[in-house]
Formats: sequence, C-alpha cells, structure tokens
Amino acid sequence: MQNPILYIFLFWRGTTRVRPAFSIIEIVVAMAILSIISLTTITLIGTSETQLFESHSERRNQQIGEAIAGYIYDEFQKGTLVESATPQIYTNINMPKDLRTGNSVTLVSLLGNDNRFDGVRPRCVLLSGTNAYSPTFKFAANCAMRGGKSIAQMMNELITKGVAITLAIEGAATRCTIRRPLSIAPTTQVATVTVEDPRCLLTATNPARPISQGAHVLVPRFVAHNTTKPAAFHTTLIEPPGKNVPSIGLAMPTTKAVIGGGVTNDLQIVDATATVPLTPVSISLETKEADSQLGLKSVPSGVIVQGLGGRRIMLQGLIENVRLALENLIYQSPDGFFGKDELYSTMVSEPLTKSKKTELDVIANCGNQTCGSATRFDLGTFDAASGDFTTHKYLTTTSVCSTDYPTTYYGYCGTAVKYDLASGLANRATAGTCPKAASSVLQGLTSYYPTYQPPISGLTDFPYILYSPKARNQRPDAITVFVHEQMPLNTRDRYTLFFNFDTFDLTSGTVKFTLNNIEKGRNLDDKTDPFTMTDDPGEYKPRVLINPATNKYATVIGANGVVTAEASWQRPNDGVVIPLRLPLSAAIDAKTSLFELRDYWQDPDGDGNTNPNLVLESWTGLDSWNIRAVGSDKKTVSYQKIPFDAGRSEPKTAIQLVVSESQRCSSVKLVP
Repeated sequence: MQNPILYIFLFWRGTTRVRPAFSIIEIVVAMAILSIISLTTITLIGTSETQLFESHSERRNQQIGEAIAGYIYDEFQKGTLVESATPQIYTNINMPKDLRTGNSVTLVSLLGNDNRFDGVRPRCVLLSGTNAYSPTFKFAANCAMRGGKSIAQMMNELITKGVAITLAIEGAATRCTIRRPLSIAPTTQVATVTVEDPRCLLTATNPARPISQGAHVLVPRFVAHNTTKPAAFHTTLIEPPGKNVPSIGLAMPTTKAVIGGGVTNDLQIVDATATVPLTPVSISLETKEADSQLGLKSVPSGVIVQGLGGRRIMLQGLIENVRLALENLIYQSPDGFFGKDELYSTMVSEPLTKSKKTELDVIANCGNQTCGSATRFDLGTFDAASGDFTTHKYLTTTSVCSTDYPTTYYGYCGTAVKYDLASGLANRATAGTCPKAASSVLQGLTSYYPTYQPPISGLTDFPYILYSPKARNQRPDAITVFVHEQMPLNTRDRYTLFFNFDTFDLTSGTVKFTLNNIEKGRNLDDKTDPFTMTDDPGEYKPRVLINPATNKYATVIGANGVVTAEASWQRPNDGVVIPLRLPLSAAIDAKTSLFELRDYWQDPDGDGNTNPNLVLESWTGLDSWNIRAVGSDKKTVSYQKIPFDAGRSEPKTAIQLVVSESQRCSSVKLVP
C-alpha cells in the first residue's frame, strides 16, 4: 500500500547504547515541544482509488507486514528495538512460523534510539518558516547521521524504493507524508522536502498561520517495509505507542455465509472505528469475484460513494457517517454463482491504513428445490494447452432426483436391447418391441413435427422413438445437459451426467466434443453397467479391443480421463450417459448421511483439476445448450436455453462442472 502506518504520542525517552541521562531541562523542553503536536486531527490527504484498491498479492503482503509490524511496535514501545547502521531483516522468535518463513520485513534505523536533542536544542529544525502557498520546507540534511549517511540520504534511499516517509513538525495540525525524493544541496547540505499535503505545514491552533523557523522537525526513528517489494507494505515509527490504542480500527469476521445466485444479502460485517471524533476516512470494499456486486440500501448524508453496483465501491466522509453507510452494505453474487467469494476492505485516514478480509461462503440457491444437489456450471471457453477455463456465465444446476437407474431413466430402446427393468440393466428378452414408457411422454409434442406423415407401424405415439431416449424437456438444435442423482441409492455411483443432442425437429445434426476428468478405465458400452450408456457406441472414443476372439471393441476411458465424441443424427436425438463415480477415498457425509458429489475426485492426468469439463470442437444443426438450472426468477428450476455465442465477445462453447463446490439442496426455501 502507498500509505504508511504512523503513531505519534507525547514523548520518547528512548534508549541508546551509550548516552548521558536526560536532564530535567531536557525532559521539560521535550515534553513542552512534543505536547504541542496535535493528536486530535487526522487529515485525509488525497486518497486515490489506486491507493485503496490493490491486487490480492499486494493485500497479502500488506497483511503480513501489518502482522509483523505488531511485533516491531511492541519492541519499539519497550525500547528494545535494536538499531543498526545497515538495513536488517526483522526477526522475532515469538512470531508464528508463517510470519517467520513468509514474506520478510526489513527494518531501517534512521534516528533510531538516539536522543532528539543536542543538550537542550532539537537536532533537526526548520531552517526557515513555512509558507502557506508552498508544499515545501527546509532542514539540515545531516542533522542526524547513521553509518556515515545523513538522515536525508537514508530517507531518499527508501523513497526511491517506493516507501512513503512520515514525519512531524512541532505545532503542526497533522503529520507530513513524503513520496518525492528530498533535494539536497551538495555544498550547504540543506534538504528541501516536498510534502503531499501542505496543511501539515500550518499550525494546529491557527490553520492560516505558517510554522516559524526553528520549529522541531521530528524525523523518523525507524522505517519497516516489505523486503522484496517495499511499496507493498511500509510503516514509519516516530514515537512509541505506549498503552494508547491505534487511531483507527477495522474489524471484519473471518467468514460469513451469504445466499448466492444473484440474491441480495445484507452484509453488516464491516466495523470501522476512530479514536478521534469527526475523523475523515476513506474505505474501499472489493470482492474477489469479478461479477459480484456491492451496494448500499441507502446513502447517509455527508458520504461520497463511488462504484455502487460494481465489485468495488469506495466510501469517503467523516467516520460517524461512514459507519452509518456500512450498516447499509449489501452484497449480490453473480446470477447462477455459488461457492467461495471474498470481501476485502481497506481503510485509510492519512497517513494511517488498515486492511481486512472476510471469506464469503456463498450458499447455493436451489430455486426452492428441496431434494438433490446443486452444482455450478461455468460456461465459457477452455484452453487445453494451459488448462485455463474462462467463465462468461454461471448457472446453478440442480440434479434430477430419480429412483430409476441412469440407463432406465434414459429410456433407450433399440433393435437389440432396451432398458426398462428396475435394475437398470439391458432387457434382451423382449427387445423387439419398444416399451410404451419410452414413448408415452412424447404425446402432445407433435407440434414440433407439423409436416410429419403417418407413423412407423407399431409406434402410435411418435415416429422416431427407436434408438432414442425418453424425451425430458429437450429443445431443437440444442444439447440438453443435466446431472442425475439416483435416490434413495447411497453409493459412490449415485451421480451421472446426461447429454442429449438435438430433438423434436426435422433437421439432422453433428457434434464433436471432448469430455475431460472422467474415471479412467470405465467401459461406457458395458450393458451390464446401469450407470452408463452410449447411444450409438461407435461414435465415442477411445475404442479399445476388449475381446480379440470376437473382434469386439468398446469405448473405454483412457488413462488421461478423456472421452471424445463425433455424434451425428438424422431426425431422432442422440446422447450419452457419463458416470460421475466418487473415488474409493470418498466417505459418507456425517451431516447428510449421503455420498456427496463435492467429493468427486477423478484426476487421471494429474493437473490438479478434478472438475469435469466439456469442450465443443465443431457442430452442425446446433446453436445452444439446454441446461436444467435455477431460472431468472430465482424461485424455480427449469431448462434454460443458453446460446453458444460462438464468434462473439463472450462465447459459451465449453462447460466446466464445478463439482468440487457442489452443495446439498436445503429443505429450507431460501427465496420466498
């Protein structure tokens, strides 16, 4: 962050390695000078959005720095902070291991523990009075020395690394922040300092009056900064905090549960405080998820708000008014989204800064469906080379709760086999006739066939039921996708993924796709396996010779967990049932007493991604997905038509099933 943390308190006796004791005169003068410094005003100095909204890695660096700085402050307060002529990485055996082994903090001694006074006179003073129209002041660059360098030189070394320096001037209304290198005259060694806000060069008792020549310049004692990236975290130590509390505070819980799927949530979790009334502050709030939205139910007077309705908002105003605004904070995840999000908050009251983070546990809104599981479908594009999935739309899908085995539910009926047994196995005994159950659901849908002529002999309900699944809310020119969950079966095989290609029109179609992260070695053509089926097996690969004697081949998922399809059809639809078998390591959930889909873990290629994804490579006669999901009303579940949008700005030609974050649908209605 660009804003250092600063604490200034009444006086510092300090400790040095060898120095005489303070005289009574020194103590009285020191107390008199330092007591003049105003501690009742914290001025907001040009806080920008860039300063408030940092990257996640910068926030992490800042939070680590703040944690380590707590130990530095403690030692500074006790007078045990060790000074050095050269910058040193700060170490403390009392810090937890993650702080001792993570990003380090470098401690730089400037004035260090040395006495601020030479006898009764301050070492560093204004060489001329300040000017109300100029943001500069002058002091002797070599008024304090360490390791053969002047304090002005050491300050410049830090500033060029991106560290902002803070100091104070006797009688000023606030502290000075310095981000520009000091100009040092080589002959006179006069340092000219340019400050961020010239108000720090005016008196506290009369803001219209500059500060007189000879006023004490309280240069920094120590500066701490992130070792590898000083601009990510830095803080200036001037006087020890004693037992006083920090001037500003920011509190947020570690985690917070909210409802997902675009539902609006009250989010009264950010508590901002300041020890001085009427302190001006800026607070930024930002979500990790790019399409989440933050807002306020109402905006109190005196608060300036930027970014309402986006992922980032900034509030500026007096602490009392900003606190009222935070009580009205609301959060909305993207439509169809659930899983994990994060809320970051940064509070600035120049030169003080605080930052916090809350992990948002975004609960699935199942559209008031009370059985089955919710699985997030991310629609977008997939880069097979890098393994990166780019999401352009979220959907909350809910599983079909069925007592049928997947093959029976699919309802396939062909010339050789059909699936109509309670066991889900192929029925060969009466294979010559298609079961009524497979075609009866098609009644009333002949409007899709306005030009259809008399049916095939023996099929009174629909012409092309042969080789077709039961029709369940399919759409013409679409790929219908849903998760099937067999109830009350409670085994690792209870979840399957259904695909149906095209239906209910007179057009033909083709599709080529790749499906990744599926159980390796699974035979998708095995008619004794009720959890999988390929309609027209020869259209799926890899094809493996499983019986050399009969030259029999089958679709067997390879060692990389990938299956490809090159399916084609005329008027009937086509499809495949893919098993989502949980691994042997999966255990029954203690709360639900069920095997849960979130424990799915098939990662044959070892890339760490266990979420199945389907990528369209080519297609004809298709233009959209047809996915069972929570609708836009957020209250019901229906089949949603999602165009592929191929060639547009946000294509949706791939689906990633985020099974790792699947959730059990609650019996409680989340949306009235």
